[in-house]
Amino acid sequence: MIQHCRHTLKRVYGFQDHYPDTIGEHPRDDYALRPLLAFPYLEYVWINACISFENMDNTLIHDMACAWPHLRELDLGSTSCWGLPSQVTLEGLLQFCEHCPELCSLGLTMNALATVPLLQMPESQPANLHMKALQVGNSRTGIEQVNAVARFLRRIYPNLRHLSCYKEDGTVGWLLIRVAWLMVGDIVTSDENENPMASYWTQ
Repeated sequence: MIQHCRHTLKRVYGFQDHYPDTIGEHPRDDYALRPLLAFPYLEYVWINACISFENMDNTLIHDMACAWPHLRELDLGSTSCWGLPSQVTLEGLLQFCEHCPELCSLGLTMNALATVPLLQMPESQPANLHMKALQVGNSRTGIEQVNAVARFLRRIYPNLRHLSCYKEDGTVGWLLIRVAWLMVGDIVTSDENENPMASYWTQ
């Protein structure tokens, strides 16, 4: 790819529409994506196919953010991810805030069960004012973490308008995880003077 594409490449699309029943999981190590880091002008990177990004971690996210300062949209398996969520944590999102200020749409599976880093964030930590849509796929989180995750995302994405996740990922316990993400989305995308949790309470 490096030999056949211009240094000024701005868009990379990788889609797979058909998934044979006989196909298995195909986890990708970070070396499979690292060749793309050679294109510093990338603005749109969309890769949705029957592969797994479960080996992706915060180190690769940092390298991507530093390599692609003009990034506007990034989607890595959020709509058709195969296998487990990645090893990226919420802390990894801070790299995009610092290095990719124009990023407005992000699709990424994460492990949001780790400690939310809000209390360790300095006041000087930059927020991404352009971020409008976040697709978390089959990322993991818990009901008990809803408020902390929502506060963190509201802090780094103050203008977020849409947060979505899988409707079903086929694993036991996904319904509770989905409910947790729906609650996070309602909190993050609501006005501060609203009570987005009201619809979840019953008499």
